Amino acid sequence: MSQVQENRVFSFCTLASLIAHVLLFFFIQSHSLWFYSPVQKAVPDMHRTIAHDQILQESFRPIHGSEKPPSAKPQAERILSVLQLTAMTLEKISEPSRFLFPMESISLSDTPLEALLPKHILLDLPRETTLPDFLSKHSLPSLEPWLKTTSDLTKLSLQSESSKPQVLNTPAPLIEESLLDAISCLPEHPPYAPNEDTASPKPVTLVPLPTLPPFFSLAELNTVNLSDGFQAELTFLPKPEGSGYLFALTLLPREDLQLPKIRQCITFLIDRSNSIQQDRFAITKQAVLRALEEFDEEDSFNLMVFDGKAEKLFPSFSQATPAAIAKAEAFLDNMKLGSFFSTSDPYRALLQTIPSRVQDDEVHTAILLTDGETLSNKTMSHALSRDWTLQNQGKVSLYVIGLDTDPHLSVLETVATLNRGRLIPSTSGRGLKRQVLKLTKQIKTPLAKDLSQNIVCRGSEKMTLYPQSNLAPHLYLGQPYVILGSTDTLDDFILFVQGRLKDQWLNIKKTISFVNAKKGTHSLKTSFHQYEHLDRSIQ
Repeated sequence: MSQVQENRVFSFCTLASLIAHVLLFFFIQSHSLWFYSPVQKAVPDMHRTIAHDQILQESFRPIHGSEKPPSAKPQAERILSVLQLTAMTLEKISEPSRFLFPMESISLSDTPLEALLPKHILLDLPRETTLPDFLSKHSLPSLEPWLKTTSDLTKLSLQSESSKPQVLNTPAPLIEESLLDAISCLPEHPPYAPNEDTASPKPVTLVPLPTLPPFFSLAELNTVNLSDGFQAELTFLPKPEGSGYLFALTLLPREDLQLPKIRQCITFLIDRSNSIQQDRFAITKQAVLRALEEFDEEDSFNLMVFDGKAEKLFPSFSQATPAAIAKAEAFLDNMKLGSFFSTSDPYRALLQTIPSRVQDDEVHTAILLTDGETLSNKTMSHALSRDWTLQNQGKVSLYVIGLDTDPHLSVLETVATLNRGRLIPSTSGRGLKRQVLKLTKQIKTPLAKDLSQNIVCRGSEKMTLYPQSNLAPHLYLGQPYVILGSTDTLDDFILFVQGRLKDQWLNIKKTISFVNAKKGTHSLKTSFHQYEHLDRSIQ
């Protein structure tokens, strides 16, 4: 065959194939195809039409109401639908115009029940059992293992004895009431012994939970609740300007409170510049020696005498043993007042008190005895209040003792407040000795450090607390702990105080009420505004 003939044959076949596909496409578009099984072909055309319409009706039957059916189970509904559709397809109906059939008229020929019922119901039945055989050979008592109660069995018996024909499209046909109730009572897994032919149920796949951090109890966190170990006293007064109130909350530890003592490390800094004068210098030395007698042997101390330069008793801290106290007495006896031109430099002296590291079971305290004469120099004042505070970072608590007639007490008070301490003025030179001894007794027994306080308000009022955590002093057995604050209203609130003990954590919870609060004094307003000013300056 030549090349031209081959091209013609190929073109003709292509054209014929295209025409055939187009004709097939139009045929499919213009005719509705319905495929039937071999069993359905033996049924008359009228029955096939009925089955076709019934299947469509059952498939697209609307759901009555927006709620789920109260009693019908999904498994029973599927089985009932299969039975009804198969019966309509395979059986001759005596009255086609009404579509009536009694329950005993259902005959599924030789169709096995395996095509109609779940596998776990048919485990004990012969393989070729049909529905008529099942209903005739297996009486209702044989279903008893699957029925929930005896009343269900009685109900099913009464329904099966009824032979009245039912209309298929009625709300509750006989086949639905009897067979549905029977099947709905069957458990998902009937009581039978497992065998090799029975497929084991698939294990339930659990969704893994995310890894969560562990939550510890107070005992596991080694926390001590000391809410009952402190008494709370409240004073308040209206704000001088605007609405709201100022309050001072004082926590008083009980005298019989038993807690492990934190080791105290105290440094006494004695100003010997010429502005101090001889009498005041002598009283100061006596006051320090008297205070050392109050120390316990496990406590540590050191002495430093300064003017333009500083002299220390020990290179590092020494325990308060009798021998160490004797050395301190000899050291102070040899110290003389500075020359006429000598001036003090508390900044350099305080720099030597800052430790490189503070252990968890110790606190460091510096007691400064000076008149603050050199703080008239702005450079010195700035170095003491700002530079030393930044380098200290709360490691050393600073207490300043002086006379109320000394100049620049405000600078000394600011420095002490910024470093977890306070200013203690005395009205006379003899009063210096009492103030030093009193302060030593108050701070000789530290209970907790690194304190922080928080408030939970029961209303929507706004509250502010001072001092903040970075300025909060340590908690001592012999010294009240004072918290200052402001509030919009006089509603009750809950106070939480937390801190570090020697080897544990401290937790104090108090419910505070203004009902029995006392009226505050002018010092409350002064102290609050001082902290408020410090807070703004730090920010």
